[in-house]
Amino acid sequence: MKKITLLISLALMMVFIAACQGDDAGDIDVDVVATVNGEDITAEDLLENEQFIIDNYEMAGLSVDGNEDEIRETALNQLINTRIIVQNAINDNLAPSDEELDEEFETFIAELKEYHGSDNIDEILEQFNTNEAELKEDLRTDLTIQSYIDTNITVDDVSDEELQEAYDEYAEYLESIEEDVPPLDEVRELLEQQIANDKNVEAQRELIERLREDSEIEIMI
Repeated sequence: MKKITLLISLALMMVFIAACQGDDAGDIDVDVVATVNGEDITAEDLLENEQFIIDNYEMAGLSVDGNEDEIRETALNQLINTRIIVQNAINDNLAPSDEELDEEFETFIAELKEYHGSDNIDEILEQFNTNEAELKEDLRTDLTIQSYIDTNITVDDVSDEELQEAYDEYAEYLESIEEDVPPLDEVRELLEQQIANDKNVEAQRELIERLREDSEIEIMI
């Protein structure tokens, strides 16, 4: 079962914290690959997430050969990080209510139908090897994660100094490839977005790192 990421790209979770979690990318010979604060992550969970990452590799034109260890490590860390955030969100009463979930789900379904130009949602979801029930649970997870991150992360506004530094680096790069350097005002919005995104990624990495330090994580592979 391939997963559709909705509000958060779980494929980016590995950016938050990189830790070696096993070195065998072959067959899994255990039913449970890890526990997070007493909750199991199964071999089936891991294999499904690995396949999702492999599909993304292939769509990006990247070779899977030789990257099996990295894919397994990434897949396992994604699952661990996701489980930790969801656990903490539930403890802090930040999970969406059934009513909120239903509203977001209906909105997302409508957007899917519009994007694909079809009212046959079952046919659309079949392309992703999923169904409405699985999609709704994925959405519940994503909403829970987003709520926890929004509540626990505050990113400072981009300062003039940060903007100027980013512009200088951008200008230096363009000059190195003999391209014209645009005025700052022309690229201000783009640079501010990039700086804000970098800050957000770093804040999320630090949050995940703190949560992992406070969690009991056991790896079985």
